[in-house]
Amino acid sequence: MRLINYLFLIIVIIILFVLTNIKKSKIIQKNWQRKVVYILGWSVSILLILTVIFFPFYPPVPVSGPYDYQVKTIQFTQPDRKDPYHPEKNRTLVMDYYYPVSDKIADRSVPLIMFSHGGISSKTSNVSMFSELASHGYAVASLDHTYQALFTRINGHKAWMDGEYFKEMMGENSHKDIENSFKCFQSWMDIRVKDIDAAINYLKDRAMNGEKAFAIISPDIIGVSGHSLGGSAALGVARLRPDIKAALVLESPYLADIIGVSEGDFTWNQAPYDAAILNIYSDSGMPLVEKDHKYAQNKKHMVHNDKLDYLHIEGANHFTLTDLVQQSPLFCKIIGGNYTLSGEDGLRQINQAALEFFDKHLKVDN
Repeated sequence: MRLINYLFLIIVIIILFVLTNIKKSKIIQKNWQRKVVYILGWSVSILLILTVIFFPFYPPVPVSGPYDYQVKTIQFTQPDRKDPYHPEKNRTLVMDYYYPVSDKIADRSVPLIMFSHGGISSKTSNVSMFSELASHGYAVASLDHTYQALFTRINGHKAWMDGEYFKEMMGENSHKDIENSFKCFQSWMDIRVKDIDAAINYLKDRAMNGEKAFAIISPDIIGVSGHSLGGSAALGVARLRPDIKAALVLESPYLADIIGVSEGDFTWNQAPYDAAILNIYSDSGMPLVEKDHKYAQNKKHMVHNDKLDYLHIEGANHFTLTDLVQQSPLFCKIIGGNYTLSGEDGLRQINQAALEFFDKHLKVDN
């Protein structure tokens, strides 16, 4: 648990000690005053105990690589693109950039990996994987999709998730209204793919300019990754850019490959990908691959070859594929269903698979 949780428990003990002594010594004479103190004391104690139970914040998974790494938070505004949620202003994006630090790393030698978070999440969703990759000599950038992230801090202020987007996420059901789902998918993918594309170009420009911390990036060796909706967007941008050599996605349907609706079902872009793809699934996702029409493309990619591969992490659920499992294991169980694999073990499996996959498809060219 984090230090503040131990502090909360100490505060609870102190509160209970004080309440017990108040009752014994009758320091407070009036009955109504004692009731108010008891109610406040017990309310605060229960709130703090629930906080400790729901959000223990276990320590992050230790990195195993030989490199130290640093993290920069970067904000940039696109001069030629209006924000789809606020068209009166230009689109501003924020990302965390993890990069290895060593005198032994040459300029333009480090592969760049761009990560896109899930539908209701943020750029910190998979810090364990970002840190692990950076410690092994990768530059990793994790992007907040402004107004699709829980919140994005822009110029010191929080830009919260757009209300209409949240309603779309909660209301979308392709089994009841497939046309609405197709419309949502097209909109979400368009925004996210453009975000990722812009972020890659921004980082490549800074690398080509030789700026410190960015000059190490190899501009033509890029990977993409993402969880859930973010993985769908990562696959979408992988179709567009020849410099993307590999895509690792965490339980994501190929939403960007849906090109229409015909006779009550989706139609798909069936062209092969140039990039190598690794799909990682939990116990939540494996049944969807078999029976959910949004995962029809995933089912076709359930093979093991040089370009396509998949991994089933048994005992995990959809949300334990992210660092949320270390922050709130109970919340993961409430929203994602039962899981039996410990959070740290699941994240370690993801880290190992990511390293092996990206080493094979990105570092071989170096």
